[in-house]
Amino acid sequence: MKKMRQIRQIRAPQQTRGRSKARAFSLVEALFALVVTMVGFSALFSMQKTQMSSTLSARDLAGASNIAERVIGQLHKESYMWTSVTLPSPHLNRAPNEWHSWSLVPIDHNLQPSIADDPTGTRVQRQRFCAHYWLSPLTGLYEGLMNLRVKVVWPKDPLNRALVGELCAEGSLNQLDEAPHLWLSVTMPALIRRHPL
Repeated sequence: MKKMRQIRQIRAPQQTRGRSKARAFSLVEALFALVVTMVGFSALFSMQKTQMSSTLSARDLAGASNIAERVIGQLHKESYMWTSVTLPSPHLNRAPNEWHSWSLVPIDHNLQPSIADDPTGTRVQRQRFCAHYWLSPLTGLYEGLMNLRVKVVWPKDPLNRALVGELCAEGSLNQLDEAPHLWLSVTMPALIRRHPL
């Protein structure tokens, strides 16, 4: 009896050693786990890229809206000089019912045309927006009021500097209709009025 117990005690550790060897990962299982991990990481990086693209688009949209609001604000300031039938210069006295360029060179979100902060052109230019405005004086009962629209345009490709300058010239908004897939734009309406003395 005692011999049987001793034999069982001697054999028991050998059986557990054999079981631990059977629990090890095989090469196929390790490769499968690696493939699953790689697929997960590629999906994560794809989501990160989409997130960055959305953030940049939102930043551009906010910058364009800021430009439109600032142009409207400056035209409102100019309207305080509109005290008679004649319209004040330099912006309100332009031809009605046509798009006019606010700046002949690209501007940034603060309406600044200078690109001195990046003379080499190696970084993305901040000055890549073109602002245009459209005036329509009202008549009859609404005389002394003027409809105003401000359109801010910028290229979808921020690195294409040639595209940016094309749309800032006077009367260049026709190019926007010819190739709408190259541009993004924001249009903001407003109303200004005469301030009689």
